[in-house]
Amino acid sequence: MDHLLCYFLIYLLIGIVDTFSVIVAAEDVHRGKPDPEMFVYAAQLLNFIPERCIVFENSNSTVEAAHDARMKCVAVASKHPVYELELGAADLVVRRLDKLSVVADIELTEFGSALCSA
Repeated sequence: MDHLLCYFLIYLLIGIVDTFSVIVAAEDVHRGKPDPEMFVYAAQLLNFIPERCIVFENSNSTVEAAHDARMKCVAVASKHPVYELELGAADLVVRRLDKLSVVADIELTEFGSALCSA
């Protein structure tokens, strides 16, 4: 079965199928994490400039990959303790994603639509 179809079916089952306009999986790139290729490819598919993207990750090596792609990164302390992630290069470290909130709706020409910044 095609990997994108598998993702679509999983997202459909858990009720988030309309949440993502682009999905990039390991099968879509030549080099996986911690290489920044998947982040850069996702930005290209979305027609976003990397400097306007935010990556949410849970390890220092993928935080570094996000920065190598010229993107900001929020580290989520789901697999590693906060102190380990704070030693890395994350722009922000949170314990859980539900601790983030929308702070502004900004119209950016690079996005072509409104951006909700968390």
